[in-house]
Amino acid sequence: TPTLALVGFSDSDWAGDHSDRKSVSGSLVMFHGNAISWSSRKQSSVALSTAEAEYIACAGTATDLLHAKGVAYELCDRTVVPVLQCDNQSAIKLVSSYQNSKRAKHIAIKFHFIKDVVAKKEMRIDFVKSQDNLADILTKPLGHVKFETLRKMIKVV
Repeated sequence: TPTLALVGFSDSDWAGDHSDRKSVSGSLVMFHGNAISWSSRKQSSVALSTAEAEYIACAGTATDLLHAKGVAYELCDRTVVPVLQCDNQSAIKLVSSYQNSKRAKHIAIKFHFIKDVVAKKEMRIDFVKSQDNLADILTKPLGHVKFETLRKMIKVV
């Protein structure tokens, strides 16, 4: 039986809004290589570091992935272990470490659910190079060549 491929890409532009210094989270969910869900959302609070902004973006993408996982189960009657791709090693460490660090104590509890999901192996988180992060298209203005490359990769016309 072929494995169902459910992959989410998350990205953030740390403090990208110059008026209030809030970041934008980008989330893209792919099912068998096709974009099924994407969003670009302004974060509700100011992130104090790139890692925090990326961690918040990961939590948003994890929510989207868990929803897609439920839909995939209903459609295909098989359990899928989604993979979350993140281009920030510090955010990946925050997600993967079950212990809360003193430096991350201020991050809202509402984002920490992702630690439980990864610890229970309901989702996996992996590193993706920034140039291969498909969610990059959702968080910042890109040059024409980069935009067209990513647009073709996510198969959006």
